[in-house]
Amino acid sequence: MWIFVFCYLNPTMKHLSLTALLFCGTLLQAQSTLGDTKEVKKGLFTQSDYQLGVFFNAYAPVLTDYQLLQTLASNPADLNLPANIDAFTRRLDSQEGSQGTASVVLSTAFSPWSKKKEGYNKQHLLRLGLSFRDVNTYETSYTYAETFTADSSISRDYLVNANQKVLGVETMYSISTDAEKAVNVFVGLGLTAGYTIASSLEVNSNLNIIKKQADGANATKFIPNNRIINGKSAVYTGVFIPAGLHARVRKNVGVLAEFRYSMFNTAVTNGGPKFTRNSIFAGIGIRYTFGVFEAKGPALY
Repeated sequence: MWIFVFCYLNPTMKHLSLTALLFCGTLLQAQSTLGDTKEVKKGLFTQSDYQLGVFFNAYAPVLTDYQLLQTLASNPADLNLPANIDAFTRRLDSQEGSQGTASVVLSTAFSPWSKKKEGYNKQHLLRLGLSFRDVNTYETSYTYAETFTADSSISRDYLVNANQKVLGVETMYSISTDAEKAVNVFVGLGLTAGYTIASSLEVNSNLNIIKKQADGANATKFIPNNRIINGKSAVYTGVFIPAGLHARVRKNVGVLAEFRYSMFNTAVTNGGPKFTRNSIFAGIGIRYTFGVFEAKGPALY
């Protein structure tokens, strides 16, 4: 119908109408183009994954004397130090030998927005985690022996081991190879801080009595004395360098192996001692990565 109306218009009206139609068309096209090219604002980060890791390391606890030991106990009188402790001989090696510490870390990671990639860079991860660590920190060990007669003697051991359970937070920034591939390696830098939620000292004050019998054999009577007392809390801070390998085994689920070189500072509260220790942790974990990935392994029917 518009075509017939246009035919009956005079030349001037036809020219004005044609000009108006062309202008409207140009305006609509320009609006459409602007709508297509309008930049959508992106967030700085997007959540990338969830991860659970378990880490282990072996070490010998810090050896200390009984004077420093008293600053670790909430109530020094609970240590029940022998009255003749100065007559005891202190061991300069670890009575318990090489011990271990375990930590569990639950974390989530975020990928930053990249203008260069025009999307989120999955090869860069900012990880935030909550950790729990069980660690033996201090140890002291004394022994005492006295011979009463040629047929009898007595000896006593005094051993104390300080244990702490630490709840902490950690953050790390890592860079990996192609995150879209089934296997990638990563390296980063991390910070951690924590506070003890439980601190205890295990005190062993054992008595050993030896008597020589008529047949020449020895009759030994061992009297153990073991108890747990409250220790002071401590603040943990540290820096670590993580490096590892992640392998996706089924769609979004992957496993990882990770090593950490760590430097921890421990500061016991209320006038307690401080020390810094280097440690190497080895860990395994499982990771759930967001996104769409091709399933690995045998096909399901």
